[in-house]
Order: sequence, then C-alpha cells, then structure tokens
Amino acid sequence: MVNSVNTVTADNATVSITINVTVYEASYTNTLVLKNGSTTILTISGLSWSKGTANRTVTLTSAQRTTLLNAMASIKSFTGTFAVSSYSGSTQIGSTSSKTAAVLTTATNSAPTISGFTYADSYTTTKNLTGNDQLFVQDYSTLKVTPGTATAKNGASISNYTASCNGLSASNSTGSAITVGKIAKSGSVTVTLTVTDSRGYTAETSQTVTVIPYTKPKISSITLRRTNDIEAEMQLKFSGSISAVTVDGTQKNSVVYVRYRYKKTSEKSYGSYTSIYSGTTKSGTSFNYSNLELCSLDANNSYDFHLQIQDKLYSLSSLDLYFTVPQGTPLIALRKKKVGINTPEPQAMLDVAGDMRVDGSPLADFVIQQGTSGIWNYRKWKSGTAECWGQYSFTTAISTAWGVLYESGAIALPNFPFTFAEIPHVHISTENSNYAMFVERGSSSSWSTTTNPGKIFAVRPNTVPSATYKVSIYAIGKV
Repeated sequence: MVNSVNTVTADNATVSITINVTVYEASYTNTLVLKNGSTTILTISGLSWSKGTANRTVTLTSAQRTTLLNAMASIKSFTGTFAVSSYSGSTQIGSTSSKTAAVLTTATNSAPTISGFTYADSYTTTKNLTGNDQLFVQDYSTLKVTPGTATAKNGASISNYTASCNGLSASNSTGSAITVGKIAKSGSVTVTLTVTDSRGYTAETSQTVTVIPYTKPKISSITLRRTNDIEAEMQLKFSGSISAVTVDGTQKNSVVYVRYRYKKTSEKSYGSYTSIYSGTTKSGTSFNYSNLELCSLDANNSYDFHLQIQDKLYSLSSLDLYFTVPQGTPLIALRKKKVGINTPEPQAMLDVAGDMRVDGSPLADFVIQQGTSGIWNYRKWKSGTAECWGQYSFTTAISTAWGVLYESGAIALPNFPFTFAEIPHVHISTENSNYAMFVERGSSSSWSTTTNPGKIFAVRPNTVPSATYKVSIYAIGKV
C-alpha cells in the first residue's frame, strides 16, 4: 500500500523517487507506474522491497530520466500519480495503490542559455551619415538585433526570441535578425535580448548602445513680405540651426537643401523649386539667409509660398514651412466712385481698413454694420455692442381675470435679427392702440433670451373684446 510520495525534481543530475510503501510479503515483486493524468510516462518493474512500512527509493536510469523530461518538454511541472502493484510471478496480488505528488523542473537546471547578440543600424541614410552602423541617430536609425546561439535544456526547445529597447520590442521564433524600430531616447540606451523555451523558462542578455541626440532643422526667426507690403518684389530673411551629429569629435551633419516654390492661392499645384542654397550662410550648425529682392509676385494676387530646408537626413527630417503672401495692399486705392484706405477693393464710397483717429485721438466707437430685417432696424458697433428696435402689432382679447385686473394670453414677439452673445437689455413700451393697456411679463418661460425678446401679456382694468395693439421694442447688448 502506498502511503505517501515526496516531490520529484525531474531535472536533477540524479533523479530519485522516494515513496513510502507498506509491504506485506517480501517475496512479491512490485511495479511502479508514473502517470500525468491518464498518460503513462514511466513503468518501472521488478522492484523488491522488504516487508513492513518504510521509505523506498527508486533511482531513474539515464534513459528513464530522459523519457520523463521529454514528456515535460512544454511544462515546468505537473501533479503525478504514483501507482504501485504487487505480483507473484505474473499474477497481480491485491489491488493497485496510488498517491499523488509534484513532479517539477527548476530554472536553475532547465533554463536556456544565450551566447549574446549583435546589433546594427539597418537604415541606409542614417548609417551613411554616421559612417558607423554601431551608432544610432535618435528617432531615425533603425535598430536590428541578430541573436547569438540559444540552447534549450532537458528536452525543451527554444520557442521565442524577443529584442527590446526603450519601450520597443519585436520577436520571432526562428532566431533570425529582429528589426526592433527607431530609438526615441538619446545617450546610452540598453538593448535586451530574451529567449524563451517551450517550458516558459527564459534567459536574457543586454548591451548598451550609443544614440546620438537629433532633432530636425529649426528656424529661430523668419520674415517673408512684399516690399512696403504692397509691391511685387519679395523680401525673405531667416535664421536657424541643425543638429550636430558628432562621431569621434567630427561633426558629420550639414545643410544640403535650401529652396522655395510658390503658386497662386487659387491654383492647385506648386511650381518647381528654386534653390537659394548658395546664398545661405552656413557656420557650424547655424545658417541664415537674407535677400530683399528674392523674386517678383504679382501684387494683384495672393500666393502660397513653401520654404524647404534639409540636412543630411534629407526628406526624413525635412523642415517644410508654408506661408500665404497676401496681395499687395496700397495705402490708397482709387476706384470708380470709391476710395479705399488700406484695402485694394473698396466696397463703399469710402472704405477704411483699420481704426480711425480724429484730431489725433481714436474714435471711441463707430457703426460697422446696419440694416433692417422684418420689423427690426439694427446697428452693430466696432466695440461689439449691438442694438435693434422695432414696432410690433398684435390682435388679442383682454378678458382673463387677474386679481382686480384682466389680461390677455401670452403674446410671442418676433426673433431678434441676430443672436446676442448674452441676454440683452430689452425695453418694451406701448404705442397708439384702440384701447388703453399696459404690458407685463409672466413667468421665466416668457423672459428674453439671446435670440428672442420673449413673451408679453396685455393688461387692462376691465375687459375688452378682440382688438389690435402695438408695442415698441428696443434691445441692446453684445454680439
């Protein structure tokens, strides 16, 4: 009878099964069967044990150890069933007795090994810039890791290779070169290769790579304008810098393209580039340009302007700046029966673009828009104030008792001609009508909003049949 079984460490150099068994007859032979679930892994026959209860030790042969480990090629451990049967000759005596115990491997004995790895910048443009595929340019070089030899142990196999760096990772199952990606951090950066075997045990190795700090070309100041803001002649000034890519004390980076192109704003496609590289002053990592006679753009049209600056990473990190050059704006434009000041196309007899002054002082405020809409006359002022006013006629009976007075039903007033930014001040007064009356507000549902003066009620001290009344409405607020 099996009383207990100790844990079995399957990847020890010598594997022993210690099992406590009560033997009733020493002349019988015994057979030990090890199963994982319903699957038989080992059958060990011909075991002779002395009579009584004692720990019995069964030491596996090298072949039996290998068989056990191969059965565990994809698992670290399992709960084994250890069953013992007794025989007299070939006849089983009594029933089979069994107990369970853990059968396990250990990381110490079974974890894989990795000999290391090599790395390189696999991107041609950055590799050409540094001249060394062991150096990396921040955000642009591509890290490639080639695993060394990985060895699995004790019946396992290598199932995965993963390379990681600064939050990036990539993997494969073959051990071929792994493309990790672009490293966003500069300085000394750690690259780690991790191998995983079929049991889930891992091994890793790390190296430090050098990543050179880099940013795309920058402009610190730029001016693009028409001469006097009105002429066809264009003026362009700018200054900026590129990143230093220093290898062994030598600055490898430089400006390679400075050019521009343009098109009329109304057109879809730009023209060809014009290079201004030769006119650009370059000193170390700094550059600047100044030309007050760059080109001529028709003053009667608006243009889209594209300035492009590239260093030795070319289009990878191109600095592309886009501007709109407005049509020339003459100080005074004379058109048929119209005069424009700071506007080329006056829309009235006198059209002024900008603020105005009188005797050296700016006008406190002035009307910028006025008109009529429905019952309304309105004006909008430069300061943002707006006002509207009008008269509204309505027909109603005043017959509903309200204390000692009588009132009409709610009279909805017409919407304002525009929307106010906030609820305006609204004044409503009576006009000439068939009967004397005054107006009042009801509950909040009849109050003014930003789009409507609200509702009113006509009120009298006695009732009158249906008649026509008229009110004046004035509203002022901000738009």
